[in-house]
Amino acid sequence: MTPDLELIQSAALAAGFQWSKNPEITHDGLWITAPADKINTYWNPLAHDGDAFLLAVTLGITVTPYPVYQPDKHSVIAKRYQRGDLMRENNPTEAVEIYGGNPAAATRRAIVRCAAAIWRVKAADQKLDAPV
Repeated sequence: MTPDLELIQSAALAAGFQWSKNPEITHDGLWITAPADKINTYWNPLAHDGDAFLLAVTLGITVTPYPVYQPDKHSVIAKRYQRGDLMRENNPTEAVEIYGGNPAAATRRAIVRCAAAIWRVKAADQKLDAPV
């Protein structure tokens, strides 16, 4: 299993999506079987803007280009805000990606990394198993 596929699976778990293995899919991505509005859909938020946007909206992930107060941006921050953010405490869901010439791809990756972190925090709190 590739690291990208592991990220995508963790992100799907965080969003409450279920998937099955589809032998026809030979690249990273999942065949979604639940919830009802995504049944039988190929899903890859690392490659598709709409999938990443749905993931961000479903999980309440905010996306901020960085640096905030300068016109030239070079990276993006994705995170789900929590109480400690106001006091600048560590937020385990925060993911930072450098644009590297492709701001859209960096933003999608930051969203997926943040979602995977949300799942890790939830799984640790509830002692859940990692995705298979």
